[in-house]
Amino acid sequence: MVAAAKSDMAVAARVSNRVYFGWAEDDVAMPFIVLYPVSPDGPVRCFASDADFQEVTFQWSVFDRGPGVAVVEGIKSDLDLVFDRKTLSLDSKTFISCERTGGFGPEWDGTAWNRMVDYRIRFK
Repeated sequence: MVAAAKSDMAVAARVSNRVYFGWAEDDVAMPFIVLYPVSPDGPVRCFASDADFQEVTFQWSVFDRGPGVAVVEGIKSDLDLVFDRKTLSLDSKTFISCERTGGFGPEWDGTAWNRMVDYRIRFK
């Protein structure tokens, strides 16, 4: 957990409070992260008629103007250390697991580098 805590601080140091849900304005300072819900949460049933847990998939998109991919790759690596195969808690929910399920990049879109990574989060 020490590596995850250090990576959490590393992400915060790189992007400050520039984490947006769904979209970001055109004039946002870089680097920044946009968090997209890829699949809605829903009950998952395992060996029972009642839902055992909820599941949702989010895509983290990391943007930076460059000059190369080092910043977006560094933030993506830090996100992996914070979320990939971790058990987390937040408010009244207990996260059963969090795992990386996909992603692509880095890709240059003409104005910025973009590195995407998907995480499936299961919680009760």
